[in-house]
Amino acid sequence: AIMKLNGIKHQTTTRYSPKSNGAAERVNRSIVERARSMMFDADLGKEYWGESVATAVYLLNRSPSKRLPGKTPYEMWTGEKPVLTHLRIFGCEAMAQVPSELRRKWDAKSQPLLFMGYGELTKGYRLIDPKSKKIIYSRDVVFFEKAMKKTLIDADPSPDRTEPSNKVVILHSNPEEEEEPNEEEQSSDSSDESSTDGSATEEEEQEEGNTGDEEFFPTIELSSDDEEVPRRSARVPKPKDMSDYVTYMTSSDNSGFMLGEEPLTIKEALGGPDSLKWKEALNCELQSLITNKTYELVDVPQGKKLLRSRWVLKVKNDADSGKPKFKARLVIKGCAQTSGVDYSETFSPVVKYASLRYLFSHAAKRNLRVDHMDVSTAYLYGDLDEEIHVIPPAEALPPNCQNKIWKLKKAVYGLKQSGRCWNRKLNQVLTDFGMRQSKADPCIYIHDKNPNQVLIVAVWVDDFLIFTNSKSLRQALKKRLETHFAMKDLGMARSCLGMRISQDLKNGKISIDQEEYVEKILARFNMKDCNPAPTPMDPGLDFTTVNVSESESEKLSVPYQEAIGSLLYLSQITRPDIAFVVNLLSRYNNTFSKIHWLALKRLFRYIRGTSKYRLEYSRSDDGNLEGFCDSDWGNKLNGRYSVTGCCFKTQGALVSWYSKKQKTIALSTCEAEYMSLSFAIQEALWFRQLIAEIENNKVNEPLNIFCDNKGAIDLAKNTMTSQRSKHIDLRHHFVREHIANKEIVVTHIASENMPADLLTKPLTKDKHFKCIKSYGLKF
Repeated sequence: AIMKLNGIKHQTTTRYSPKSNGAAERVNRSIVERARSMMFDADLGKEYWGESVATAVYLLNRSPSKRLPGKTPYEMWTGEKPVLTHLRIFGCEAMAQVPSELRRKWDAKSQPLLFMGYGELTKGYRLIDPKSKKIIYSRDVVFFEKAMKKTLIDADPSPDRTEPSNKVVILHSNPEEEEEPNEEEQSSDSSDESSTDGSATEEEEQEEGNTGDEEFFPTIELSSDDEEVPRRSARVPKPKDMSDYVTYMTSSDNSGFMLGEEPLTIKEALGGPDSLKWKEALNCELQSLITNKTYELVDVPQGKKLLRSRWVLKVKNDADSGKPKFKARLVIKGCAQTSGVDYSETFSPVVKYASLRYLFSHAAKRNLRVDHMDVSTAYLYGDLDEEIHVIPPAEALPPNCQNKIWKLKKAVYGLKQSGRCWNRKLNQVLTDFGMRQSKADPCIYIHDKNPNQVLIVAVWVDDFLIFTNSKSLRQALKKRLETHFAMKDLGMARSCLGMRISQDLKNGKISIDQEEYVEKILARFNMKDCNPAPTPMDPGLDFTTVNVSESESEKLSVPYQEAIGSLLYLSQITRPDIAFVVNLLSRYNNTFSKIHWLALKRLFRYIRGTSKYRLEYSRSDDGNLEGFCDSDWGNKLNGRYSVTGCCFKTQGALVSWYSKKQKTIALSTCEAEYMSLSFAIQEALWFRQLIAEIENNKVNEPLNIFCDNKGAIDLAKNTMTSQRSKHIDLRHHFVREHIANKEIVVTHIASENMPADLLTKPLTKDKHFKCIKSYGLKF
């Protein structure tokens, strides 16, 4: 049909007449000749012909052609000149780094392999273990191109060569978080020795105990009922019942070794088509280091540890223009730092999600405007207490100072204490402005000298959300921040931490949602066009009949853990309606089966239909904070452990929610509800502290918590001990003290009106939407 629409006539050749299709046959001959030459040069057997052909095609597409004067097939197809700095000699020996997550303390850090070409669906080099015949992808590889003797193959005790195994191993982690190798790790001619004077001691990577798998590399095998091993272009493990994973692996977010968008090294960046943009990004980063007086040039000190540095190159989409933004970041290899010498404390706080949501509800209540500011190169402002020496990249040194090194005066990205140093500097600036740091949440700062003027700042590393009803205070704070830091004033907050923030100051409403994030993860996991489901989980689903081991889970080539991580982030910020299901499915991260994957896909179908859900806080709604706690009892889905569900609501929507499996098995519904009440009161006491600080006034009114079990309420209000309750852990009885002190009031609510019910188990459609309505989720 497509041919007819385009006026194409389909004509076939006769049998055994290759001359009829001469052009294609000549190309095949060229490919085979190249592949044969590479195999002979590498002294490889015929069983490697598929790898050799695939690499020959890869090189042919990047080679000049007489029919394309001055251009290559790759350039004609993509419009960009190919980057060739990553090319290596086919069949050469190589050492691939074993990720720390996949090895123990005394295991080898690298594994000897043979180079087989370039990844098509994975961003990395394609290698093979000659002994096990496993195919491995890695970006952290050292090549030995001059040593072409195949000692690895010679060591193979098997006299007969076997076909490469259809096992696929991915060495890097989540594509969005993977670390890119430096030039030393990529180049075959590079050395681990620094060009700097050897009088300084070389650093060694810290060894840490790892509780990872026994093997170096987890393997994913094709199921026995699959069809024959496909050609290399489709060689991604894909059991028939998991075929949607193929689209995930080939999507733009998870592939692209040949795109050249994010070069691995400076040499590759400056030699590629975007060299001018990368040069500008490098100069911008170096200028920031100079402007902040981050370092001073010194001679190599005697007996001091020298830390290495590297460039991290990223291409990001500009939020305003939508165009790609080239960013270069100089980072220090903090993994080589020694505790107690190069750093002491490293903890640095960020604002709690519950605190942030309460501030949004408070802004709706007090009619506060929310502004957003961002700090450029935030970590470079922190002052260092320790003496740290760094070997900088050659391009960061003046021509006449190539034998010098850096002595750091300020923190730099990559150091273990950088976050803490930045937080300490920021705290000093804000407190000098007259702001008070909250004790309930150290990343909230309050300016309350004038009771009629509200100014609150919430900090998440380098993102500031400013809540105020005073234009003069807002401008004064921004001016003070711009005096100390390079700030970006983004005006009224529209998005932050993956949330979209909508402000309606006229009607006193503020809403937060993650619609854009939902669309992104749906596309990432190939669920964008799925049919919506009415609820996150089928209430009748039973996982207890399935018993799956970790080794069996590895055979399912689906991104189960990545999907859980994506949904966990969503459930923690704006979507309490999926909290229980995400919590339940996350317990099977290492022992999942097809039934768990299908349950996860149903959850994606549910968010497909509810992507526009938002939490809306309104000035017109009740402003009193109220808590709700509930528990199921001994559900077999949870191994007979009960699940605590609790949530807190103010200004018409939830500000906090939890769904957690209890740590001990409850012997009755009363006991399970009592433990749930204990957890809810812990959260309530924290909220009382936070509210008192924000309002600058002691909270005298008790906080009301609703519970649907009268037995648990009686147990909390009375210091009685019975045969059925005498064994309850002492830690849960602290609820009685706070009820007696009139800090907390526990009130009974009918079970059918309990909103926390959705946080303890899957519900039917009608009950589910009744809970959603009470959460303040709107669309």
